[in-house]
Amino acid sequence: MGNTGKLYSKSLFATFALLNSIWIFYVYLSITSIGTFDPAKFSRIIEGTAEKPYVSRVLVPWLAKSFAFIVPKALAGQLDQAPDPIQKTFFALRAGGYDREAFVAILIMFISLIGFAFAQQQFLATLGVDNRLELFFLPLIAQVFVLPFTVFFGYVYDLPQILFTTLCLTLMLRGTWGMYFGVLVFACLNKETSALLLVIFAMYFWSRLPRDKFLALFAVQVFIYGGIRAILIYLFRNNPGSAIYFTLTNHYDQYVTYPPAILITLGFFLLPSLVIARGWSRKHPFLRSGVAILIILTAGFFLSGMPAEFRVFLDALPIITALMYVPNPKPFGYINANQEI
Repeated sequence: MGNTGKLYSKSLFATFALLNSIWIFYVYLSITSIGTFDPAKFSRIIEGTAEKPYVSRVLVPWLAKSFAFIVPKALAGQLDQAPDPIQKTFFALRAGGYDREAFVAILIMFISLIGFAFAQQQFLATLGVDNRLELFFLPLIAQVFVLPFTVFFGYVYDLPQILFTTLCLTLMLRGTWGMYFGVLVFACLNKETSALLLVIFAMYFWSRLPRDKFLALFAVQVFIYGGIRAILIYLFRNNPGSAIYFTLTNHYDQYVTYPPAILITLGFFLLPSLVIARGWSRKHPFLRSGVAILIILTAGFFLSGMPAEFRVFLDALPIITALMYVPNPKPFGYINANQEI
């Protein structure tokens, strides 16, 4: 494909990713009630008074606060006349007089959704997918999967977390360690579940890197994650709430009082599992290593997630959607995992 053809292909994908993001974002805001959960109120996170663990998910509030000054008041006010889901989200986020911060937060979420399509495309290409149609449509399908994972529940940091996780996975697999560490910083500031990236790294690279190289790379990641978490824990040590809420009894009560919830939950786990299991031996070892975090997230769903809060699995969305794809029976391309730090 010549330069003109590549430019056309990239422009066409960008157009589809944008159009796909518009309708998905509209539905996403319609079903998630972002900004309405009082312990995680956007204004309270900006002011540093929200409850744990929400108060420590600081990236989006900090960015919104930092860049709010460049948003004209009149432009932010235009969201008063936006379509209903956007308007309701804006009203919920701007509580306390944070109109411009709310505008920036909504923009960050939308850009993250668009960015996820591009990041997933790069992730698939790094995994060895080279069919043009597959690289065009699979990332768009992955965007759609945001919706079934976010019915009823959503927070301003969810879509950015999907983007950062996908970027981290791609950079990790490529062995582009400097860029990976940089994005990991943003991911850790956004949500503490970024620790799952360290699990994938350990599972995949333990037998693929020289031991001293592995330990050095792992130590850097532990330092980044541990340092950021230690600072945030200290900053918000006096805030109400808890780092972890145990909700196993909530699941039991829900299933007892509303038995169909059992079928919904089983369907959520069973159907994707059957699709993921197809052609298992032909799937990239990196993705198979990623199943470890699915097991961890499943435990987290029942122990500290609310019934039907499937957004718990958003950190694994790029892996889940990639695992649903069965590649052609050909060798995968492997990255040079021995690049210098």
